[in-house]
Amino acid sequence: MGTPNSTSRKSRKESEPNTQSEALGRLRDDLAACKPQLPYMSGFMPFAEYMLDTPTESGARRVDLGTGIFHPLPKGFSGNNRCFPLLVLSESHGGFGFPELMYKRGAIRRRELLLSQNGTLVLWVWSAQCRELNRELQEVGKRSMVWLLSPKMCRQLFRNPVTAQAARTALRALVERTITERRNRLVSMEALLGTLLAP
Repeated sequence: MGTPNSTSRKSRKESEPNTQSEALGRLRDDLAACKPQLPYMSGFMPFAEYMLDTPTESGARRVDLGTGIFHPLPKGFSGNNRCFPLLVLSESHGGFGFPELMYKRGAIRRRELLLSQNGTLVLWVWSAQCRELNRELQEVGKRSMVWLLSPKMCRQLFRNPVTAQAARTALRALVERTITERRNRLVSMEALLGTLLAP
């Protein structure tokens, strides 16, 4: 007969897969519910545009000088595929002494979860050398890899239920953003109609 502590540890271990399964199941349900509306949602852009033309959260611009290794994109996915950045899964820095010097002589590796407009989850890993050029922060690409997440990869990626919950929260924020933008557009159109109907 086990001790109370060993019994509680066993209970936690037995409950963890159920918690992961429940969190991943809810994320899948949310994605399935959103899929028909994804073509009409705001914030999606071609992957190539997001990769090199969209500033990062810190304001840096990602650049390709032709010196990095950009792995071929997976079959069925191209730079023209429209994506939305759901979540930064991890971000690590190195090669510098102080945080404020990061973009002058540091390096960065970032793992992002993207949502394709067809409902596919995409994992993008970006490694870069950071620099400051003419007062512009830049991330010079050293390596870029993209995966379309299979069910097995999803189970690995979302083995921590907190990650799955964060992705669900980002999905809700995407829907709320779309609703707000559509409402604002509707107000503008109603104002325009009022102008056109004025005597």
